[in-house]
Amino acid sequence: MVHVNLNGADLRGASLQNANLSEATLVGANLEGISLHGCTVERTVFTQANMQKANLDGLHLSGLSFRKANLSGATLIKANLCHADMSGADLSYADFSEADLQNANLTKVQATKVVLTSAYLKFSRIENANLSGAELYGASLESANLNHCRLNKADLSNANLCQASLCYADLREAQMIYANFSNAVLTNADMLDGAADNVLCEDISIFQKVNWYSSHNVAAEDESNLDSWNEEYLRLDEWDKLSDSFNPNDPWSYV
Repeated sequence: MVHVNLNGADLRGASLQNANLSEATLVGANLEGISLHGCTVERTVFTQANMQKANLDGLHLSGLSFRKANLSGATLIKANLCHADMSGADLSYADFSEADLQNANLTKVQATKVVLTSAYLKFSRIENANLSGAELYGASLESANLNHCRLNKADLSNANLCQASLCYADLREAQMIYANFSNAVLTNADMLDGAADNVLCEDISIFQKVNWYSSHNVAAEDESNLDSWNEEYLRLDEWDKLSDSFNPNDPWSYV
């Protein structure tokens, strides 16, 4: 099935296990409930495919296109999705536990209650995404772009967000216990009523206008950093003087 054109094909109920789908195009194909266990999928295109409740556990899907695909309820446990393009996809209720999504494009995904427990998302692009209620316990999000991301009621406990950018992120009622926000950018983030016990916030670089009302027990390796928030990071009159120089496409423009 190498190089085969399956655009728009209805493959529900088909047996594709161990098939070679390398360089196949399945644009708009219906793969609902299908298992791709053992399949070879090098340079395969799944753009706009219906893959609801599909089983892609453990597959090597690095660099593949899932743009605007429907993966709601699918399982991709321990799948390799490095550099994959999932922009605009529906990932609601999908399970990416321990999946490798480093450098993946997840912009504008609809991922309500997606499971990303212990997933690797370093350098991934997740801006303007909806991850409301997502399970991100223990996830690695170092240097990830989460600008304008909806993370309300998400579980970020034990997650590593070191050097991540969360400008204008919605973290209301999120669980952030033992999360690591060291060197993160949190300009205009909303953390209203978030649970932030023992959060590590060493050397947060941009902390302008963060709404952290009702959060508590924030920790830092250097406790003097905590005292400095009220004296430096939260002095909005000081930050307002720099507002004209802030570039929303470059969250480090203040530094």
